[in-house]
Amino acid sequence: MQGIVSYKNFSDLDIDFPGANNTLSAPTIAGINNAIEEGSIVDINGILWVKANKLNVVWRTDKPTARQLVLQIPQGKFRRTFSGEEYIRSAEVMKWTFYRLESATGSKENLLKYVGSTLQFVMDQPAIRVYKLEASIALHSQRKLLKKERMKRYFIYTDELTGVALKRGLGSDFSHIISAASDFELADQIWNGLVVNTEIHKLITSKGITDSTDLLCLCDEEGWKTSWYDDFHNSLNEFYEQCV
Repeated sequence: MQGIVSYKNFSDLDIDFPGANNTLSAPTIAGINNAIEEGSIVDINGILWVKANKLNVVWRTDKPTARQLVLQIPQGKFRRTFSGEEYIRSAEVMKWTFYRLESATGSKENLLKYVGSTLQFVMDQPAIRVYKLEASIALHSQRKLLKKERMKRYFIYTDELTGVALKRGLGSDFSHIISAASDFELADQIWNGLVVNTEIHKLITSKGITDSTDLLCLCDEEGWKTSWYDDFHNSLNEFYEQCV
């Protein structure tokens, strides 16, 4: 997938906005909607990103306050640069919207509720959901090839965790380090997984392992190899560095 670089300008998509809101003025609603429409993009995975310098308008706060919140958002996974402009992932915009909502009252509370519901409404639009569906189909196809590609690239003939010879055919699997459910963007990365025998994969799954820290702990418990850990994190850091 090329989600970190390929995107559509929000204005190029057929996106609707909610209608009137009886708790907010028409100019306020128009200002929020325009800030989202003019300052957003949708990447190839169907993820909505909002331009950082538009968030003071979206949140209806001053620029220094909005910037202070933006600086608390980690770069890479949630804060990225597209074509020289800084953007914030919609999940983080929603998170900070509800964070501010916790202490808001009166008109500010109504405004932040509108922001949250509008972002969710926009993300549910067919023009965005089609990107999610296409990305899911592409990932399903790509995942079938990951085991073969990793074995070929790194000359793997033994289970990467136990050192036991790999079983042929369906007897071995590509086991994700960070699960697709935890981070969809990493699901087709050949460095985000290890080739292991199927029974080892089933054990990892049964333990609810979905990230590198938990997998490392399991390796220590079982006496498995841990040399994969540093290589994985080097690749992970490189992946996110190209997003900043």
